[in-house]
Amino acid sequence: GEREYESSSRYFVLCAVGIRTKDWKAINTDILALKKTYFGTVDVEIKSNWLRIPKERERRYRVPFGISDTELREFTDKLYDILQAYDTVIIAAVVDKKAMSQQYNQPQAPSSLAYRLVLERIELFLQRNTERMNGIVIYDKITELEVKKKGYENLLYRQHLRYLEKGTDFVQVNQIVEGLLFIPSHENNLLQVPDLCAYNIYRQFREFGEEWQAAEHFEHRYEYFKRIEPYLHRSDKGHYAGYGIKKFP
Repeated sequence: GEREYESSSRYFVLCAVGIRTKDWKAINTDILALKKTYFGTVDVEIKSNWLRIPKERERRYRVPFGISDTELREFTDKLYDILQAYDTVIIAAVVDKKAMSQQYNQPQAPSSLAYRLVLERIELFLQRNTERMNGIVIYDKITELEVKKKGYENLLYRQHLRYLEKGTDFVQVNQIVEGLLFIPSHENNLLQVPDLCAYNIYRQFREFGEEWQAAEHFEHRYEYFKRIEPYLHRSDKGHYAGYGIKKFP
């Protein structure tokens, strides 16, 4: 979805995929091998919009790599299988922009709000882990036009540093280390996976968001949301509402 309230999308979704440092190289190697098998090269970026919009799929994948829709689907399914093979966790925030505009006279920017919600849950996940792990946050680099127009990267970076120093209003940040790192997704395989997961959550809420309750309950599920649902961070009682997915308001 879009980061602004003046847009057609009701929801804005920000998604993080957590991996252990010991698995970083292995996951990257698996993704490279999968790309080589299906595209004949590792020099290909995977983006949810390019996979799902027919015109983009044709231009980005089918024509340059001679790959069929069936093969693209197989590739995508196997990409999700890689998540299953390792100890990964998904944490996301969903901002209902329509509800925000109705409830608040001056609602917080969706991008800023979503980042706080995700960062808090990353910190709590790291604290709750018996190993008391530390974590580094790597963010998909925002396009040059948006950086110049809105200053998104600078705003997020300063927001991140403020949280490291003072915490948020709800969580003291101790386990997250280092400033916010921005890397272009086309240069990093592991940043291409959260893009797919974020789209699946966005699509789930776009189609079935009215089913969301205080504790998660979706009577209907988008096909690829079902693929990532098992990896959402959960409470001790097995609920991911407020843990793997925080919807606001």
